[in-house]
Amino acid sequence: MNIGNNYKAQKKNILDLFKIYKEKRGDTYDGNDLDHLQNRVDALEGGKYIITVAGEVSSGKSTFINALLGEEILPTGVRQLTSAIVEIIKSESPYLHVVYADKSEEKYGENDDLFSKLETLCAIPEKYQNIPTTLLDKLIGRTKGHLIVDEQFVSHLEKRANKRLSQHKKILQDYIHNRKRDEIPIKIIFGYPLSWDFEELSIVDSPGVNALGGVQDITHEYLNNSNAVLFVQNIQQVELQSFREFVESQISSETRDENTLFLILTHAGLHPEETIISQTETARDLYSDLIRREQILPVDSLLKVISNDLTKGKKLKEIRSNEIKRRILADYRDQVEDLEVDLETLVSQASRFKKMEKAIDTFAMAAPFFQLSEILNALKGGYEKLDKLYQEKIGLKKQKTKDPSEFARSIERIQKELTDWRLIVRKSVEDVSEKFTGKDAEWKSEIEQIKLLYPEKFSDSSDIDEVRNHFENAINDLEKLTKSFTSSITQELNKRITAEDKKFSASHTITLPSIDLDSIEDKSRKNAFETKEKTKKIKKKVGEKRLWYTFYLMKKDVYEWRDVVVGKEEVFNEKKFLSEYKSVVNKSFYKVVNRLLDKPDKKGTLSRVYEKYIELFKSMVDEIIQSRMNALEIELSSQQTNKEILEEIQQLESKKKLFPAQIKRIDEIREDLS
Repeated sequence: MNIGNNYKAQKKNILDLFKIYKEKRGDTYDGNDLDHLQNRVDALEGGKYIITVAGEVSSGKSTFINALLGEEILPTGVRQLTSAIVEIIKSESPYLHVVYADKSEEKYGENDDLFSKLETLCAIPEKYQNIPTTLLDKLIGRTKGHLIVDEQFVSHLEKRANKRLSQHKKILQDYIHNRKRDEIPIKIIFGYPLSWDFEELSIVDSPGVNALGGVQDITHEYLNNSNAVLFVQNIQQVELQSFREFVESQISSETRDENTLFLILTHAGLHPEETIISQTETARDLYSDLIRREQILPVDSLLKVISNDLTKGKKLKEIRSNEIKRRILADYRDQVEDLEVDLETLVSQASRFKKMEKAIDTFAMAAPFFQLSEILNALKGGYEKLDKLYQEKIGLKKQKTKDPSEFARSIERIQKELTDWRLIVRKSVEDVSEKFTGKDAEWKSEIEQIKLLYPEKFSDSSDIDEVRNHFENAINDLEKLTKSFTSSITQELNKRITAEDKKFSASHTITLPSIDLDSIEDKSRKNAFETKEKTKKIKKKVGEKRLWYTFYLMKKDVYEWRDVVVGKEEVFNEKKFLSEYKSVVNKSFYKVVNRLLDKPDKKGTLSRVYEKYIELFKSMVDEIIQSRMNALEIELSSQQTNKEILEEIQQLESKKKLFPAQIKRIDEIREDLS
């Protein structure tokens, strides 16, 4: 598999460049906050690249993943699997790590039959194929007591699973009775010595999205935090629009990115070329509002598996011993003589995997490449500033050897200009203050618009899921606003300081200090609000008034079991429940919004973020200038012979000569990334 190879190579280059940069920079401040830059490099070095594969049950998802991996690891041909996600990573030796619902863990090594164990963990017994095992596993996994399968339980289970289950009451009881929390896998990590070079790559197999009972919370986390999400669908079923349902229900609007979504149309090898083209174009027309047309790709996973077998030197007789492989190979063996190509080449081309891998590498690598580019930009800016500072330092030292009096006057002049520049920068801060703290600040009107928009959406919602989705979108909008708020401060200050720098440089000769505004922005954001736990608080309040599982089954949330005495006349009132839910959501929404806005006696979150930003900004400016002042004082008071000064000049010039080569290397990598 060729995904990520270029990224890996460039990542290594950047880590090497950063190591050299730190050595060359030393203690000289060049405008980069070194701790902040180090954190970004550490995040790059320790990060994983995750591809999550989703799809409907029986879509050929497991075969597709095996084809992608180059190894037949996942069990295939099983009609429905458990709700566990399976994460496959490269390792030196095979192992299996299983996390269960009760938080217990098991590990198996290469001496165990890992493939049989994985199949046992994943498969659902035949007699339970018609009940929502995923949903039941959620309930069992989160329950400390016992579930009672009565009419009310079955009724709400039917609503959540959208399926009649009353005739399966005994099977439900049997499943709940026999299924233990320490037997329910929620996450499986399979380490295997795979052939790919991209060690950071992780392939995640998510449960079938149309499996009875939906998907686990952990699946949502993977789907919304992946570098790429590949949705697998049979090429003959594109009109069903299951991809749209998947995107709209499983991928949050905050994390949705057309670069990271791919629709993979499987079983292409079973159809003539005109059918493949027609079905692919139909899918591209249907989903053009969700993803690029180039990210909807037909493939044949089984042909790729066969191609992998042939590449590894497997005998044709051994491959054809598998009945499914034998049937699909029959047509291609006949074409070998007609087309005068070898079977391996023909099957590989017909699988269409190379084109798919290239598309993933092109589009899904956009975000990681942007991360690389940001670090490269910081390194280049640092070298350019170091070059100017070294030139200034060399000039002063040369002056010191020729005319010590003039040298002292130059030091005094530079110190005065630095003081003047500090006053100009502080004036820039005062100039932008009104824009971000005044009563007509743009962000305040944006919050008011959100404040008006979403309560109306809550009110118009017809069910719990719709209310919840609107609430999540509202929180996402507020989080976006908070991020853009600090970004706007950075942009405004950067614009003003750049303009002042040009004016100042026209009449002054010193190298002006650079300020790492990105570092300040990230630090000030830490004062911004956190909203992730809000939905949990809402659910808890509502859940206290009813049987926990009735609420859980009405939406995707989960509640702990508690014993409640319920009278025979108690009937679940869906309208009342929806009304109460809307009320709680409204209150929580206004609470979040009002925290952002100022009050007569208390400043809101964004005002405090602005104050923190300016505090950090002023502190950094003072620290930079004071550092330069101290260095100048040391230079002025330093007692050196001319010989010692000339030797130091030679050292500085030698270091300075190395900067252009590093800048050139950075530019070459930047060009390659673009």
